Amino acid sequence: MLKYLMLVVVFVGSSWVHPMHVSVCEINFNQKDHSLEFTHHIFIDDLEKSFRQSFNKPYLDINNPDVGKTTDELVAAYMKKHFKVTVNGKSALPKYLGHEVENDAIYTYMELDGVKTLSSIRIFNDVLTEVYDDQVNLVHVEIGEDISSMKLTPQRKIDELKF
Repeated sequence: MLKYLMLVVVFVGSSWVHPMHVSVCEINFNQKDHSLEFTHHIFIDDLEKSFRQSFNKPYLDINNPDVGKTTDELVAAYMKKHFKVTVNGKSALPKYLGHEVENDAIYTYMELDGVKTLSSIRIFNDVLTEVYDDQVNLVHVEIGEDISSMKLTPQRKIDELKF
């Protein structure tokens, strides 16, 4: 419940004013399917600013990037570089599944198969820290009814949870 309230406050409240730079990653441990499911919520204008800097373009529309790559190719490459996972002490590469755009946010989806148990998860997340020195990347890990969270910043890009 708290997780959803925080998402509503962050994304709805900031749709009028975008005073802070924040992304939210939700990680769900699907025990039945032995997988981790990742959903990232990122403001479109912030991600577009990062892509504009990368491609040295004054304008870039994430829905029609016009840089020789599709939106999914851009986002998948970006996430692979800026979001890394270590599960139970072993590095893992989540598979990028796709994205959705809703209002002023982009939702990206990734999955990591073959996770039978979850004793620890280490996250490297420097999404948008190349653009904003006040960027905050929240990570919520849900195992059944339990939710644990991390707050990652440009000064602290890595954190670990043990279960």
